[in-house]
Amino acid sequence: MLFTSSDVKRYGPQKAADDCNQICLVLNPVKAEPWATFQSKIIAQSSISIADFNFSAEGESLVVTVSGKSNIDPSGEAADTDDLCVAIIDTVAQKVHIVQDVVDRVITNETDDTVNIPAMRIVFSELEAA
Repeated sequence: MLFTSSDVKRYGPQKAADDCNQICLVLNPVKAEPWATFQSKIIAQSSISIADFNFSAEGESLVVTVSGKSNIDPSGEAADTDDLCVAIIDTVAQKVHIVQDVVDRVITNETDDTVNIPAMRIVFSELEAA
């Protein structure tokens, strides 16, 4: 995971499941950047709902999987030098909840091009005793 919102840290991953309505591919995200700046870096996005979230146990850890989306028409391009990430966002409250690094690759935005937004797998681990 690259970063999470303070709401996810404070209230847990259910907060993201309850609030997020979009999954997106974003270029070179920065945690502290304004909402408009983050939005300008989105090159593909799709709607999600709470049904796209799956919670499961893995030992003592909580694993949250967010469904990916296929055949999305990109709105922008990515160069092989860009840091490509997948993010789940709340467009109503204008919040970025979770950003996760994905494999960087070139994405073009030609006629009839589509892109797949990969699923997110986020592990919330137990703290280990010192």
